[in-house]
Amino acid sequence: MEGSKTSSEPDRTTPSHRSAQIGATFGRHWEREASAARNSPIDGPGKQGSGGTGGTEPQQNKLPAPWRLLRTVLRIYGTGVLTFGFFYSSIESACRIGQPFLLGQLILYFDQQRSGETSGSTAISLGEAYGFAVGIVATVFAPLAIFHSYQLFLLQVGMKIRIGCCALIYRKVLRLGNTTEGLSGTVINLMANDVSRFDYAVIFFHDLWKGPVELVIVAVLVYLEIGWAGLIGIGFLLLFIPIQAWLGKRSARYRLATALATDERVRFTNEILRGIQVIKMYVWERPFEQIVHRLRRKEIQALRGSAFIKSALFALRIVPKVSIFLTLVSYVYFDNALTARRVYMLISFFSVIHHSMVEFWPLAVTSAAEGWISLKRIQEFLMQNEISDVHKERAEEKIPPVSTNNAGFNPTVEFINVHSCFPDSNFSLQDISFSANVTTRRTLGIVGPIGAGKTSLLNLIIGEQRASQGKVVVDGTVSYCSQKPWLFEGTIRQNVLFIEPYEEKRYRQVLKVCALEQDVRMWPGGDETLVGERGISLSGGQKARISLARALYRRADIYLLDDPLSAVDAHVANVIFEEGIRSFLAGKLCILVTHQLKFLNNVEHIVMMEDGKIAAQGCYAELTNHFDGSLFQDYVQSVESSKSELCAQEDQLNKPSEENEPKEGQEDGTIQFKVVDWEETYANTTDARWTTDDHVLFYAGAIILTMFMTVNSFAFFEMCLKASLHIHSALYKGVTETTMYFFNVNASGRVMNRFSKDIGLIDSSLPIVMIDSLYFFLELFGIIAIVALANYWLLVPTAIMGCVFYLLRFVFLRTARNVKRVEAITRSPVITHTNATVEGLATIRAFGAERNQEDAFHRLQDRNTSAAFLFGATTRGFAFWLDVICLLYIASVVLSFLVIGNDIVSGNVGLAITQVLNLVGMCNWGIRQTAELENQMTSVERLLEYARLEPEPNFAPGSSKALAPGDAWPENPSITFREVYLRYSPTAAPVLKGLSFDIKPKERVGIVGRTGAGKSSIIQALFRLTPTTANGDQPDDRGGIIEIDRINIGSVPLRQCRSRISIIPQDPVIFSGSLRSNLDPYERLPDERLWKALEQVSLG
Repeated sequence: MEGSKTSSEPDRTTPSHRSAQIGATFGRHWEREASAARNSPIDGPGKQGSGGTGGTEPQQNKLPAPWRLLRTVLRIYGTGVLTFGFFYSSIESACRIGQPFLLGQLILYFDQQRSGETSGSTAISLGEAYGFAVGIVATVFAPLAIFHSYQLFLLQVGMKIRIGCCALIYRKVLRLGNTTEGLSGTVINLMANDVSRFDYAVIFFHDLWKGPVELVIVAVLVYLEIGWAGLIGIGFLLLFIPIQAWLGKRSARYRLATALATDERVRFTNEILRGIQVIKMYVWERPFEQIVHRLRRKEIQALRGSAFIKSALFALRIVPKVSIFLTLVSYVYFDNALTARRVYMLISFFSVIHHSMVEFWPLAVTSAAEGWISLKRIQEFLMQNEISDVHKERAEEKIPPVSTNNAGFNPTVEFINVHSCFPDSNFSLQDISFSANVTTRRTLGIVGPIGAGKTSLLNLIIGEQRASQGKVVVDGTVSYCSQKPWLFEGTIRQNVLFIEPYEEKRYRQVLKVCALEQDVRMWPGGDETLVGERGISLSGGQKARISLARALYRRADIYLLDDPLSAVDAHVANVIFEEGIRSFLAGKLCILVTHQLKFLNNVEHIVMMEDGKIAAQGCYAELTNHFDGSLFQDYVQSVESSKSELCAQEDQLNKPSEENEPKEGQEDGTIQFKVVDWEETYANTTDARWTTDDHVLFYAGAIILTMFMTVNSFAFFEMCLKASLHIHSALYKGVTETTMYFFNVNASGRVMNRFSKDIGLIDSSLPIVMIDSLYFFLELFGIIAIVALANYWLLVPTAIMGCVFYLLRFVFLRTARNVKRVEAITRSPVITHTNATVEGLATIRAFGAERNQEDAFHRLQDRNTSAAFLFGATTRGFAFWLDVICLLYIASVVLSFLVIGNDIVSGNVGLAITQVLNLVGMCNWGIRQTAELENQMTSVERLLEYARLEPEPNFAPGSSKALAPGDAWPENPSITFREVYLRYSPTAAPVLKGLSFDIKPKERVGIVGRTGAGKSSIIQALFRLTPTTANGDQPDDRGGIIEIDRINIGSVPLRQCRSRISIIPQDPVIFSGSLRSNLDPYERLPDERLWKALEQVSLG
């Protein structure tokens, strides 16, 4: 740690921490285990999960034991962890168990000095006393010499396990089937929360065996020291070990219940964020808020069980005190006299048990249980069924060869009696047979009503779906344009090129044939303009054309275009079909799914689908005049009828951006908070002059005080859960009630990072850190008071130690706090990239871009790893210097009694030394916990940042007065735009420029224009999703006003205004739940009305 560092973003990762290298190692070992599992009758295919993608979580009792994944981890890191851990644990245990003997001899020396017994064979000389004192210091120094190297090693192992599991999860995402419902939420929770459990599981692993071993050894030594009376206290302590084990088992159950509840909440929250615009326009915020709160309360219930376990384990800290109490009472009961030497030796022995069995063994049990559950969940995900191996073969090719360069090659697609079933649906493709090739059928058109199976045919070609019968022959490389445009976070050029190298001539030609040249000139940054992960800075038509441009730019033999013309206007559709599909793809095989019937006369072959079957096929003339011409004519007429009955869905909102996507906010400075309590100040204090009855009475009082503190711990955890519930509610409300501009400039992964990782921290980790910090300060003040009573001159080194601690903590926090913020910021792109991958799986695999996407994931994870390791290493360096200072302080306390002289009460010596010996571990842990508390408060800071987002104004700025129209408004729904200007960001150019028009009641008006012209911006203005202005100023009587039924909508409460307008959005949004909940989330409409609506859209 080189002084105080300012915030910066680390961009270097050590070679041993690189995600690609660790992922490859994990991949090799896991493939061996997965292959063995698939061939096993016990946990083969179908035994490890449903084969879905996370939409339905398994029940707790159906999760298989994660031996496969555990063996993978142990093969890679088991030897190092076991060897190094056993070596360090043995040294630490030997030193801690040796301390009571050295302390006993030192106390005996002072007893002899006060009693005058300075001669004789049993007398201890001053030199020997110094030897015992130095021995006590040495027992502290020996484990300290390797402790921090050991902890840094464990930190890296835990981090590498986390990296390796994330790499396996992402690789699995690339191989899962095409059903992506609920996948994002499950994967986010696995990557954000489950893998983080491995850090503590690794750190506390050796405490599982070290605690019981030390307990047995100490029991023997106590028996040898005071006989059967000692075993009474030890026996009482042993009674609670099964309780601790039971609590650990219950902790695992609650951890799984929490994980499943978190999956459900994160998954549904992700759906809400992706459909937030539809929710706002339909005024559905309240019912969805109720659903999220119900899911959150379910999660809190599971967390409450975990909190109860943690409180119970904390309550077990009383057990060593009770054990000492019973030991002392029993010893006195057998008519034995207590001496200072014997008392403090017993206290020192029980301190060893307290350290290993009460403090760390419960942590080891709960950490191991939670790590076990995380392993189960990750293994269950990794064992799900994968798609066909065709994608694995394509992924091995960096740039797929274009076979048409070979003379005489004839790219072909052929279906031979193909049947294909959908696992979760009654729909299936049946008896599909057709062929297409460049020579005879260069352009193949696939038509048919919605749900007929057109997209499923393309999925069979690209390998997203398997044929249960028959054969699909694909001879040639494939390029694919999906029905739903997919854009990732990057520039326009990056989205077009994707994984292909840049060729200037071809690139410009593709922009031209996709009618993108004018759009590129319009964008301030040209083709270097950044777009969000879902292309939210573009109109629907622009997104569709960029997605098409990506498919055309790729050099391939076969081009699969899934309805790319439906999102563009007629003129642009003509340009794309004639210049792009007909001309640019000349000499290529093109399979076009379309509802634009006017183009069918220019394709060589048509396949008409209906109910999963080929209803007819042939050229346009054949279908019109021969075969089953009447069926084709019926289809044509139904399409034309639908056009006349339904309003065409227009382009998504046009949002030109003049600025790059903003970086995630990073605050600087100190986080302010107060934690106040007082109970344990005196819990471990002892008067050195007490001998027999006084000790018994003291421990009785200490037990009562500790029981009172235990009750407080239950109340504290409950208070933290309630605070977390309120913070989540404020976060959800802040995010969902803010303006659409926020969602346009912030990727969903950035927002989901708050709802997953940050909420997870304040749910589970922050309360423990807070209560640890509280009791550290109380115990520290108690120790200082005891040392001062024993020797007030020791207040001088105590004051020096306190000042150095404060300065170290100040320097550390200035660095660590900002590094922690950077770690959180660099985590967001990992989630964003994973989200985008899930959305574009079909396109990624059709392009053979799995390796490219995986490399991008590794780069993003490396950036996050750099920050995470920097934070861990900084923390470990801070802890090292804390322990060095504590070691010097212990040496000064122990040696000071010998330097001062002989007239010292031996009890004072024992009291002071037994207390300061706890400083090394306690100060190391406690001060780091106080620092970690402030670091983790950055999560609260990040959550409150979003909770305090500026909400949408209830009334438009500049509106003259607030109105509350009656329930009948609008009675005569005329619409008036008066000199309306609209811009999507304060610095962007206006999209609507002085727009004025009038629409009379009951008029049916069509709005036309090329994509990006601003048609959907009118919808934005009507729904008040974006504020309107008057030539850049606030709306006033001169302009910038929209009226409905002669009322300025800016003066109408926002929710009331939106509730009186209905819309059919271009991008369909379906939320998890029943059909009824998607139609009527308020549950106000009768069944008859819902059935009528379904029948009107041919779903009845």
